[in-house]
Amino acid sequence: MADDKPAKDAEDGTDDDIEDDADQEDSPAKGGRFGALLKGKGLIIAIVALVVVLGGGGTALVLLLGGHEEEAAVLALPGPSAYVDLPEMLADLRTGRCRSPVLKLTVTVELEEALSPRLKETELQMVDGIRALLRDRERGDLMGKEGTEKLRYDVRTVIDKVLAPDSVRGIYFKDLLLQ
Repeated sequence: MADDKPAKDAEDGTDDDIEDDADQEDSPAKGGRFGALLKGKGLIIAIVALVVVLGGGGTALVLLLGGHEEEAAVLALPGPSAYVDLPEMLADLRTGRCRSPVLKLTVTVELEEALSPRLKETELQMVDGIRALLRDRERGDLMGKEGTEKLRYDVRTVIDKVLAPDSVRGIYFKDLLLQ
């Protein structure tokens, strides 16, 4: 008769068997669903950490070997800076009306001191390029901080094209008047 009872319990699926199964499924130590979830998250975290470490190491290796000239130039020790003022520029901005807004701009260029004579030699080309850039702008393009930063970027691009392969370190607006 003792043999009949355990067989009956197994067939009936009594509460004792259900509790044991639930304990095994939820116990991380026994590898249940929760444990498998933790192992999966741990594996993902380990993979992400490995990618970050290898990516950072790869970037450092590329910089040390000189694969990217732009980034390597940032790491190079800079020479002393020179600040050169370009002549004051006036430009009529683009508009569909008879009376167009006027922009008065005075730019100071920061560059390596050794490039200062070259900037003076090519000043006329730079001023002409900047004026052409300004005549293509509308008043709304220059409004606010975003407009000023976009103008700074565009002026720098014009000057860098003239000075290529060299480039400037900074562009500063001494005077920026929009009427």
